[in-house]
Amino acid sequence: MSQLFITVFTEVQAAAHKNSRDKGFWETERNMGESIALVHSEISEMWDGFTEYNPPSTKIPEFSQVEEEAADVVIRLFDMAGGAEWRLAEAIVAMVPFKDNAIKLHDVPFLDVCAALIDATSAVELDTGDSDAERVVRLHAEMSRMLEAVRHKNPPSEKLTGFSQCEEHAARVVAMLFVDDDGGLAKAILAKMAYNATRPHKHGKTF
Repeated sequence: MSQLFITVFTEVQAAAHKNSRDKGFWETERNMGESIALVHSEISEMWDGFTEYNPPSTKIPEFSQVEEEAADVVIRLFDMAGGAEWRLAEAIVAMVPFKDNAIKLHDVPFLDVCAALIDATSAVELDTGDSDAERVVRLHAEMSRMLEAVRHKNPPSEKLTGFSQCEEHAARVVAMLFVDDDGGLAKAILAKMAYNATRPHKHGKTF
């Protein structure tokens, strides 16, 4: 198991969750159904990007709309994992196993561990489909399964021993987003987190 991946990935997850708390999103107990619905909305906005020829993001213009929305999916899952104390990084490594010697650290460790994750996903069948549309549908399906798990009080996963079903579905969504990625997603995650840190209370929204 890659302890290095777990350490670095969890540090970034914790930073995303802290920013969410600092912006007021956890002033009251968060509703898991609402959180899942918000992830669905980000996935749908990814699809909008695909149908609109993937224009530059209006918030982080050095990235495309699809990259920004994919980053938002991961950031929201980071926040959910932080609030629910899910072992997201550990579940990813259990699903997509790789070792620390596959990771070459440079200036930004998060980019390096994500590069290793991209390489590792190529050896695992994650069923992302054969088109952008199919991948979007499969991402939605995983989040719908997560909601079903929540309704059943998040029972143990039957596929990932030692993890809950919510941890399994969150890990699969993240891993699917990194399949065939060119390295842009990890950079977009960091850029969107930096942008979010500059936004007003609750990003000017209700929830």
